[in-house]
Amino acid sequence: TYRDSERGLTITLEYPVNLINLNVANGEFQVCTGPVILPDLTTWDGAEVTRVFLAHVAFAAFDHVEFILQREVDAAPEARTWLDQPRGRDRFELLDPAKQPPAYPPRRPRPTVYNEVWALPARNRVLRANQG
Repeated sequence: TYRDSERGLTITLEYPVNLINLNVANGEFQVCTGPVILPDLTTWDGAEVTRVFLAHVAFAAFDHVEFILQREVDAAPEARTWLDQPRGRDRFELLDPAKQPPAYPPRRPRPTVYNEVWALPARNRVLRANQG
């Protein structure tokens, strides 16, 4: 649970945890899990959110959380040639090059990586489900 004071909202996310690192000797832990869906509160209109982010979650204390968001990045110039090179048929190839649609050619896909970190004060809880 974290707070967006700008909008006066408290956001509670629930998600399964797939990895907990433990350092028993020092009493330390770190939860790493994801991907999870994170709401983009800039699109909040009072009733709904119209955009979400894909993110991984990490925390090593119960009062702090880090969301690592997946974002598009610009590829290095030397990688652009390889990324933009069609393999097989070019999905942007036109049957009739004389009849181009508006905004042709479209932007080529860009790679995505988890690289933007949101570090926030939070209230974290880890729950355990009983098996059997």
